[in-house]
Amino acid sequence: MLVGFGVFGYGLRKLAIDPSPLVVALVLGPMMEKTLRQSLFMTRGSFVDILSRPLTMTLLLLGLAAVVAPWVIRRVRGAPVVSLPDAIR
Repeated sequence: MLVGFGVFGYGLRKLAIDPSPLVVALVLGPMMEKTLRQSLFMTRGSFVDILSRPLTMTLLLLGLAAVVAPWVIRRVRGAPVVSLPDAIR
């Protein structure tokens, strides 16, 4: 198991991927899943009731903007987009 995680960490380092978001996801993932399950139970399984709330929609749009914004900014500035083979070197 130790060797497997070592190889995984080496791969992350070679691909220039920061492991901290993975750690955050491993910690927050189960909590978020539990909360989503509770919300779906309260709304009798309807995603529409959850997504129709203004606060929920605002947070989802902010999250989407945080994911898409770096790509859009690179495109607007004309900077070259780093592809996977360039990141490995």
